[in-house]
Amino acid sequence: MANEIERYIAGGKIYFSELVNGTYGTEFEIGELTEATIEVSREYAEAFNKDGGQKVLSEKVLKQEDYKCTFKSQNINSTNLGLALGAEVETINYIVGDELPDGSTATATGTYKRIDAGTKSVVVGRIRFVSAPLTGKKRITELPKAHLTLSGSIALMSEEFATLDFEASAMKDPVTGKYYREYIM
Repeated sequence: MANEIERYIAGGKIYFSELVNGTYGTEFEIGELTEATIEVSREYAEAFNKDGGQKVLSEKVLKQEDYKCTFKSQNINSTNLGLALGAEVETINYIVGDELPDGSTATATGTYKRIDAGTKSVVVGRIRFVSAPLTGKKRITELPKAHLTLSGSIALMSEEFATLDFEASAMKDPVTGKYYREYIM
């Protein structure tokens, strides 16, 4: 008899909590996901022999195992751009008469966001995906500690909705000793 069959079609949300000085910050939703995947890659050392004439595998040892989460978001807000660019996001206050970044002169007081790329050497935190299944069971996927980077380009002009493409490489969580967790509910 075959194992239980569970088909899966789902959307979902990704949440991120940045790790700064050993403490996780407030978790927030990245938002507007168009796709999300987990990739597992393994590298082995293999020993072969030809004692009987034919080459046969004698031993296979796992050398490296990597877990990577990739996802795309249509939410190009200042927080997500800051994550993508490894940047601090700063709120700038301006008053009447100040020169604004677009070359105009302020006619009222207000604020804008400034994102200085590369002001953070690395962005590390917790990634949590919560599925919204159309079929199948709800899945919660967690990378307790991951290095987050931009994995594509940032559209300045586009005829389609622009996306930010992220890649999160799992790191061993010193508290749990885990790289990746999956919950099925």
